[in-house]
Amino acid sequence: MLKPGCVTRRAVIVGSDGGPNNFLPGVTVDLASYRSFLISSAGGAWDLSEITVLKDRSAWELTWATQAEEVDFRLTVFSGHGHADQSGQTHVWINPHEHVPVSQLAGNGWGQMVIADSCRVVIPYQFQKRQASVGGDLGWIEDPVYRRSCRLLYDEAIIQSGGGASFAFSCEFGKQSADTRQGGVFSQFLLGIAGSWAEAAGAYSPWASQVLTLPSAVRGVHNALAQRRSSQSPALFNGRRRSSFPVAVG
Repeated sequence: MLKPGCVTRRAVIVGSDGGPNNFLPGVTVDLASYRSFLISSAGGAWDLSEITVLKDRSAWELTWATQAEEVDFRLTVFSGHGHADQSGQTHVWINPHEHVPVSQLAGNGWGQMVIADSCRVVIPYQFQKRQASVGGDLGWIEDPVYRRSCRLLYDEAIIQSGGGASFAFSCEFGKQSADTRQGGVFSQFLLGIAGSWAEAAGAYSPWASQVLTLPSAVRGVHNALAQRRSSQSPALFNGRRRSSFPVAVG
């Protein structure tokens, strides 16, 4: 039986900037931003040893990182180019020469959460630089006691989720996803909303007590994009579970 403090976790942050011919300037920023957020108290107080960053790596290396070790909870984040096929499957380009189905990012684990910031235009498709502009600063408390409470609450939220797999996409099927030098637009909004939420949630308490779930975070990104009259709209596949995986705690 899973217990807070005993949940084994692994996060794999995957990205490819597409190379010189299809360059996405925000990918490198996204990889660093997600890593920084995860190790923060707000992001669940992950340990550095639990996080792997893969940039322009092979499909074999991705498979090893997501499946070699059995864990309770696995989070995989992707930033880069993507497309969809005629069957409705989304693919992501893990390096300039290889793409894999997004389902392959889930790996193994009792619970799996996948966040993919990429286009989902149906091929044939000519890559083009994505553009737009937004921003968001992250703020959090790193007091050891508070950090420990965040990790325990994050574990508890994982346990309450009921397991299974959830997939969050930066855009709807058949659509494009915007990118800037500050990172993918979806990723900027997601991390900005999560960071601001966690800062407000933990402002008046010595320990974490609230959870921002994946559906709530994605809904926040959707509303923020809609307010800016953006044509980009994120999509979520959360299964039939009543509870959801955590994005942030505070």
